Amino acid sequence: MEEQRTVFQKAVLMILAAMIVVFGVVTAYCQTIEGIRFRDSFLRKVGVSDADGFSGKVEGENVTILRWRQGWDDNDPNTTGIMLQVGGRKFDHYSVYLGESMIQPQGPVSGSAPPLWDDIQTLRIAKNGEVIYEGGYREESGLFFTSDGEWSGLNVSMSTRVVGEDPWENYTPSKSFLVQLALGPELVDRGDWRLYGLAVFLTIVMMADVAFPYTLFRWRHRRWVKDPEPTDDYMSMQHLSWVICPILLLVFYIFAATTTMAVV
Repeated sequence: MEEQRTVFQKAVLMILAAMIVVFGVVTAYCQTIEGIRFRDSFLRKVGVSDADGFSGKVEGENVTILRWRQGWDDNDPNTTGIMLQVGGRKFDHYSVYLGESMIQPQGPVSGSAPPLWDDIQTLRIAKNGEVIYEGGYREESGLFFTSDGEWSGLNVSMSTRVVGEDPWENYTPSKSFLVQLALGPELVDRGDWRLYGLAVFLTIVMMADVAFPYTLFRWRHRRWVKDPEPTDDYMSMQHLSWVICPILLLVFYIFAATTTMAVV
């Protein structure tokens, strides 16, 4: 028996179909936007004449990061300049020096076999002209070393946060972030086709449930009941689910379109 669909069902089906099309376009567009990850947020790559620029919203603040290619500091080819701007109240300038001279570490890293140590570069990071870190860095493993060549432990942030105070007041990015930015930032884009595909699959399942509620109910219960028919209470719950589930799907589509993925 052919099901008669109400205006409400047709409206829900149109909304679900529109989600598939609209977020397909949105995800494709987001894939063209490159940027970097910063404090669990996404900074979009922007055009700057003599620098690499990244800008976006982080914790409600407009944040801009500029990276001058090596040669920024007194034409030193081993130094990269970085500027961090938060709103209109915070400007910090960093210089990251990665020297060609090597240092000899004084001991193996715990839990690993003795690696080759001949590619450790001298590292010096300065903030607003003041040196805040000096030691060594091994690009292949991402490990940091003291000036004496000893492993300095895992990378941690070089700033502290006090509850109730401006989180940007004394903020300093981690040395790992600054070094990776100096070496060449890992670009990411937004949008994940795998998550979008999963959202489309769930949408199609939802559309089948909206379009054929009676048929699916009979199919599920025909083994136990002869000529099953849904009750009014059951259909009321179905109508409620047709309101809630599209909202959840909308959230999932937005997540799929805005999540960051490494650029291959």
